Formats: sequence, structure tokens, C-alpha cells
Amino acid sequence: MKRAFTLIELLIIIAIIGILAAFIISNLGSSRSLSQDAVRKNDISNLYKSIVGKNALSESSYPDIVSTIEPGKTNTNLQSFIDQFLKTTPYDPNPTKAYLYKGNGKDFSIAAILDDGSCFIKSTGLNLFGSDMICSTYNEGGIGLVQNFMFLHGSTYLDLIWSIPTSLSY
Repeated sequence: MKRAFTLIELLIIIAIIGILAAFIISNLGSSRSLSQDAVRKNDISNLYKSIVGKNALSESSYPDIVSTIEPGKTNTNLQSFIDQFLKTTPYDPNPTKAYLYKGNGKDFSIAAILDDGSCFIKSTGLNLFGSDMICSTYNEGGIGLVQNFMFLHGSTYLDLIWSIPTSLSY
């Protein structure tokens, strides 16, 4: 005699599979966000190295501009710094966002807005986004957490992780 599953057993198995599927699907969303943030951080590091490298080769000043880095809208002077070492310009994986650049001739800061609303900033000196909150222009939540902020001071290299409260006035 063949033994078959009862209707109750089948319903329990289907419910368990449904619960497991719900957990897997909910975790996939956060994985995508984490992977896009990893791409953004890598892109910012590559852009930073390219701009610093061009400056070292040409002994010129950094572009004294505020610009976004997005397809067809990047400042041409800034684009020449990027093209020196990168075959293709990296853009934010989300087409509605852009990378941000601000330079004062002597130093520059470059930033990406992460999916959690924080900014990932690399800078050759002081964070140039701190005084006028340019990140908040593109992100209503303010600057938030600043990760891997590079601060070069003489021969000292510091890698800092800290927060900038949005309520401070400069």
C-alpha cells in the first residue's frame, strides 16, 4: 500500500516554504543596497586616485569648481583629470544620483550619497562639503555619517570615521 501526504502535511510544507521565501526575498533587497554602496565607495576611491595622480603629473591645481559627476554633465576640466588614469568615468549605479566634487584649487573633496542617506567622502585636506552642506542639496537628510574621510596633514595620514550632525551651523 502506498503512503501519500495528507492535505494538512502539504499545507504545512507550503507554509514553511513561503516563510523561508519571504526571509530570502527581504534579505536580497539589503544585499543589493550593500553591493551598490560598495561600488560607490570603490568608484569614489578610483576617482580620487585619478584626480590626485593627474595633479601630481601636471603639477597643476585641482579644479576650483563644484560639479556633479554624471553622464554628459561633468565639468570638462574635471573630466580631463578623471580621464588621465581611468578609461571610463565611473558613475553612480543609481541613474537618479550623481557623485559630487568640490575643489578650491588647493584641495578637493569628492563624495557619493549612499543608500542609507549618508555621504562617503574622500578629501585631500579638510572636508570641503562640511561648510555649506552641499551633500544635503542632493540629499534632504543632510550629510550624516562620513566614512573613510582621508585627511592629509604634512606626513601624517589619518583614516577617520565620524558623524557630522546636521543641526550644527558653520
